[in-house]
Parts: sequence; C-alpha cells; structure tokens
Amino acid sequence: SGHDTGAVRQADAWPHVTHAGPFTVGFVPVSHSIPEASCLVIDTPAGRILHSGDFKVDPTPLVGEPFEPATFRAIGDAGVKALVCDSTNVFSDHPGRSEASLAAPITALVRGA
Repeated sequence: SGHDTGAVRQADAWPHVTHAGPFTVGFVPVSHSIPEASCLVIDTPAGRILHSGDFKVDPTPLVGEPFEPATFRAIGDAGVKALVCDSTNVFSDHPGRSEASLAAPITALVRGA
C-alpha cells in the first residue's frame, strides 16, 4: 500500500495508556453518532488535560460505547488542569436524547409509508 504500517499503533481503551515522550495518553470511549469516538486523557509534566471532540451523554447509544459517568468522575477526581472539548448543542435549552429512543417511531413511520 506504500504506507509504513509500523508507524501506526492500535491503542487500547482506558485505563490502558500510550507513552509519547513526556506525555501519557489514554483513550476513553465516548458515545457519539460516529463509531469509536474517544476523548483523550493527556498527562503532562504540568498536569492532566482532558481533550475531546463532540460527544453525547448517552447511556444507550445505538453505535459505540455508552457514556460512563463513573469513569469521568474518577478522571476528574485525579485532577484536571484543562478541559478542551466541542459541543454542538451546548447552548440549547433542550436536553439531548438517545438515538435509541427514535427506533420505535421511525419503524412505525416506515411501516406506515
């Protein structure tokens, strides 16, 4: 394929970590509409950073891992210097819902079509 496959390493999910120079990086599965989304727990000499793209607090996702509050509580209890994240609906007054809650209504609509 022309690519150096030795340059890519598969990372196991938290609490396993990968070492990169002075950094230790853990990949924490998060629920999202895309499969295998993760946030990063980055331990640096100056402290811990939690970095994530968009994620969803969804205990019953159709795709991917459910959101685990206890995992994030434990990460936070260990101390976090900075949280860097994205949230599409952070300013929405309406709480999100699981895509799983839409399965029955969509099935009914398709059957009735």
